[in-house]
Amino acid sequence: MSLIEVKVVCLDLDDTLVDARGSWHAGFAEVTNHLLERSPKFSALGSPEEIYEQHLRPRIIAAQRKAGSNEWSNDFAREGFRELLRENAGLGPTESDSIFNAYLEAWPRYLRLFDDVLEALEALQKKFRLALISNGIGHEQRRKLDRFSLNRYFDVCVISEEIGITKPDPRIFKYALQALDIEAVSALHAGDNLHHDVAGARDYGMYGVWVNRRGGRFEGPNEADAEVRDLNGLVRLLTP
Repeated sequence: MSLIEVKVVCLDLDDTLVDARGSWHAGFAEVTNHLLERSPKFSALGSPEEIYEQHLRPRIIAAQRKAGSNEWSNDFAREGFRELLRENAGLGPTESDSIFNAYLEAWPRYLRLFDDVLEALEALQKKFRLALISNGIGHEQRRKLDRFSLNRYFDVCVISEEIGITKPDPRIFKYALQALDIEAVSALHAGDNLHHDVAGARDYGMYGVWVNRRGGRFEGPNEADAEVRDLNGLVRLLTP
């Protein structure tokens, strides 16, 4: 990686800056606690985090694939809840939707920034122009940015729903860089998702850095230009 060429650093939002998955786990635990107590079949699936990751999340992903959509929608999550709770707690759509609606209210309360984020953004901002490129629902992603006052760090914030293009489509990276009048060879994108963030950025000719906060194993053909465990690692990579 020729670091001297990098003038713009682009960053993902969920699970790169904001602990989105942790908030989903906590919100799910809050709204299903009563089911763990009264439904032996549901409680036998494991802890709330295990149920979310091993039983709910695959159903949500399946619903999204069935719809043939690359963009996130709460409709997919609602369908996942209905299927999970019907099969394992005997709940009908009305009861399931009530729990799902409570979940939509609950999980944002648990959102937090990773501890390294603000210090890293301040360090990066001193040397680079910064852009945010995020998949997700516009109002939800904007709410995260506003809650943690993250807009002040970024010259441009691109959210997939607002422009109708999702990562890993190279056009979303092109959209962000054109707003900054920067060529791909002078830009780097860092994020937690090997497919959406790393492969998408590299397909457009940018550097792709994997922010591997959870210590996952590298899988698949999408090779990152570099791997870091957190944003402090990204700062050390770019500001030796």
